[in-house]
Formats: sequence, structure tokens, C-alpha cells
Amino acid sequence: MSDLKTVGLSAPWTTLYKMIYVMFKQDPEVEVTFEDNGETKNIKIRVSDLDKAEALEKILPCSRVYGNITVYITVIPPNNLTASVTSMFETAFKGNPALSYVHTSTDKGLYNMNYVVFQNKVVQFFNDELDDVNGMCSTLYQDIAKEIFENRDGVFFCTDVPEEEKSVGAPLGEWP
Repeated sequence: MSDLKTVGLSAPWTTLYKMIYVMFKQDPEVEVTFEDNGETKNIKIRVSDLDKAEALEKILPCSRVYGNITVYITVIPPNNLTASVTSMFETAFKGNPALSYVHTSTDKGLYNMNYVVFQNKVVQFFNDELDDVNGMCSTLYQDIAKEIFENRDGVFFCTDVPEEEKSVGAPLGEWP
């Protein structure tokens, strides 16, 4: 149990770092670090796979501003990529069990709808949450993705259905 004397609120830049860290924590090709230089904060994402690094550079914002504090997000090594948005997410999450799959649907209207589907799992990280006895933030990968990735038209982040629901045999989105 947490010591009540240490309860406080995590700064938003600390929460952003923790979200990015927990999103890639299981990926052996990605290392996320945080540097605090006063009013400037740096989140560095070192990636051992060039294609994955290129994809991450394209789908993550390069900075976030919280009042007078700027958080820079740097992917190392950074390069340009001319791939589809779905292939960028597939590449960025290659080998990372947080991602279930990526799907493009053209049957929902006049344009493609791209779904980045994450593992059906609650993830946690310490964040000085006052409404949690242990100070933990409990969330889904889809919620973290919505927060840390650039807003892209036609890209939706969601959570996979539980394995037992897949075995029911009903098409996704339909109730048996």
C-alpha cells in the first residue's frame, strides 16, 4: 500500500512519458527515456529497427506544450518514410505484443477507415493518482494511443475483443 505522505499529482509531461514508456515497454527494439532540463523536457525513443524508427517518427508528435513547459519527443534514428498509415503502425509495433492487428475497411463509407487494434488488457503505471489506493493509472492501450499519437483522419484506435468472444463465431460488431 502507498504511503499517504508521498501522494501528489504527476505532472502532465511525466504522465506523457509514462504512457509512451508503457506502450513500448514490451518491445525489445524500443527504449524510452526521459530527460528533464528545467522548462524543457525530452522524451527520447531509441529504436534498433530503422523501419520501426521511421514509422514512429511519422506517427508521434514531435512536441507537446503544457503551459510554459515544452516536451520534445525524439525518435532515434529519425528518417523519412513514404508508407501508408497502416503500414507505419504495423512497422512501429512489429514484435510489440501491445498491438493485436491493423485493419483497413472500405465498406463503411466513401473513404478508408483504418483501425489500429490493441491487446485487450488493462495496463498500469504509477502516476500519483489520488483516486487509486496505490497511486496507479489503469487504462487501455487504445486510450494511451489516442493521447500520444498524432491525430490522423481515418485512423481509429481500439481494443481487441476477448478471445472467448472471438470463438462465438459471430461477425465482429454483431451480437449473437
